[in-house]
Amino acid sequence: MTTMPTPPEPAADREPLAAYDVRFGTPHYGRARRLMLRAFPPEERIAFPLLVLNSLRRSVRFQVFYDGAQFAGLLYACFGNDLVYALFLAVNDEVRSRGYGSRILSQLKAEAGSRPVVLEIEPLDEGAANYEQRVRRLRFYEHNGFRTTGFASVEDRCEYALLTTQPEGEAFPAAAFEQLHRQTLAGLASIRVEDRRPDQQG
Repeated sequence: MTTMPTPPEPAADREPLAAYDVRFGTPHYGRARRLMLRAFPPEERIAFPLLVLNSLRRSVRFQVFYDGAQFAGLLYACFGNDLVYALFLAVNDEVRSRGYGSRILSQLKAEAGSRPVVLEIEPLDEGAANYEQRVRRLRFYEHNGFRTTGFASVEDRCEYALLTTQPEGEAFPAAAFEQLHRQTLAGLASIRVEDRRPDQQG
């Protein structure tokens, strides 16, 4: 599932953003839900109440971020023993290009510690109507310490490229990623990981 459908933002070295869990009956619930509807197309969404219920797991975080009173964005992440999976990341479209995406990612990487962070983006398909946006999105993540893995996650008719913060040369833990996905998102979504590296084709 693609994450953070926004253009690149400048890096920001500032105080951490305030983070709050998304729970039923709180103002954060409505703000997060409305941003999800604006940021992600229907085929990339998961029913919002189910996401909130699933985030009650100890290994799952569904949080909104604030810079003072300013709503900055949201993050949905799954924490495993070997890696962290950022499923949804979106910046409030009213305050884009202020470095909030980079700050949220920085806080996630700090919480992940030595574990690599993995996320998905739309592949660089030159025939796609939003090809330029996809290129900008990849550059944003590369600017924030991510690299392409050569692997893809496939769900129904959607396919996404997998990015990671692992150093270049380290093998991508495809099996661990699939296991984390099953353990934390069982019943919400199912994927399979496929190797798209050129030397593995054919």
